[in-house]
Amino acid sequence: MQDIIDLAGTTAVPIINKSTFSKISLDIPPLDEQRRIAEVLCSVDEAIVNYEQVVTQARSTLSASLAYYFCSSGAETSNSNFTPLSDLVSLQSGFAFKSEEYQNDGHFLIRIGNVQDGQIELNNPKFVKIDERTQPFELARGDILTSLTGNIGRVARISAAHLPAALNQRVARIAPNIRAPIQADYLYFALQSPLFKDSLVKESGGAAQQNVSPKAIGRVNIPLPSLVEQQRISELLLSAESVVSQGEYSLAQLNQLKVNLMSDLLSGHVRVPA
Repeated sequence: MQDIIDLAGTTAVPIINKSTFSKISLDIPPLDEQRRIAEVLCSVDEAIVNYEQVVTQARSTLSASLAYYFCSSGAETSNSNFTPLSDLVSLQSGFAFKSEEYQNDGHFLIRIGNVQDGQIELNNPKFVKIDERTQPFELARGDILTSLTGNIGRVARISAAHLPAALNQRVARIAPNIRAPIQADYLYFALQSPLFKDSLVKESGGAAQQNVSPKAIGRVNIPLPSLVEQQRISELLLSAESVVSQGEYSLAQLNQLKVNLMSDLLSGHVRVPA
């Protein structure tokens, strides 16, 4: 692949023609060794396909469960009291950090692009320094965040791996009030549900560039069963989420294994004996 990229040159649209392509040489081992190499790589491919199916099924199960437990007509919520989030949580919008304040290290600045569905994206990180002015926007482990602009309603949670971190503008922190009858995990999954996302889209008015305010989030109603029932639902959903996370981790490991094996076996650096 790198040979092809190099031969394509640095034109605006990289192009490689037939005559240039035909000049690429490959190291070809004996047919028996080719078969053995193919068997190794095919076995990894089969494992990747199997894990992809596991992850797909686990994601489907989690999505279906969220729709079931947090639905205005669902069996699990038909006897629950629907309560506006403003009665249950406190909301805080982020600070308008300026690009000239970015540093090479410090607090990881959580911007809109970092908040994806169910995870904090770590690519292209920006860092800032926290001072007295910005101290209230320092994040803590377990903080629930949601996006307020663009693809609104994406929800993720801060883990120890993201800290120290700071909250940027157009991202909101949502925290259960101290005496509110809502469990933190239950709140997290309620905010990940289609019920929450659909409610925010309605609040945004369907504009091309969607925006939603903390007050609009506060107007969203969610089902509120007893704390015991919230705990039961949370445990089921945490279990499903764990299967997704573990499957995604194993899948990433297998894909990296395949890349390493291809590099070693197809280059001849590592031979596959009979």
